[in-house]
Amino acid sequence: MDIKKVAKDTAKVLTSYLTYQAV
Repeated sequence: MDIKKVAKDTAKVLTSYLTYQAV
């Protein structure tokens, strides 16, 4: 399990979620 990959994917999802909420 690649921690860096997981962290990057999580950050991407959070960013997308926050952007969606901001709209």
